[in-house]
Amino acid sequence: MSEVKGKITKIFEEEEIQGKEKKFKKQFFTIETPGEYPKTIAFEAFGEKVEILKFVKVGDQVNVHFNLDSKEFNNKFYHNVRVWKIENLSTTADNSKEPSLPENKEEDDLPF
Repeated sequence: MSEVKGKITKIFEEEEIQGKEKKFKKQFFTIETPGEYPKTIAFEAFGEKVEILKFVKVGDQVNVHFNLDSKEFNNKFYHNVRVWKIENLSTTADNSKEPSLPENKEEDDLPF
């Protein structure tokens, strides 16, 4: 598990893939890391994780949590950078509506 901060630079169209028994969704997006030598990193949201991309937009500052995976095929390696959580660091009013992007609020009306 790893994480990286950056600005979303592109969100690609959602794709649908036919598996052996059912269809799956996937969607790619890119971020640019800050610093003197910024890097562009492409991430893949797969399955139900595609839904988290509906709560971010191009230009948002985010912290992306991801897993790396590599597979070998015909003596070549193929890498996958698969997102499992996105924290939106930009301040927008819509962020409070997203359950996977929780705000740290304290509840004052608790009965105890």
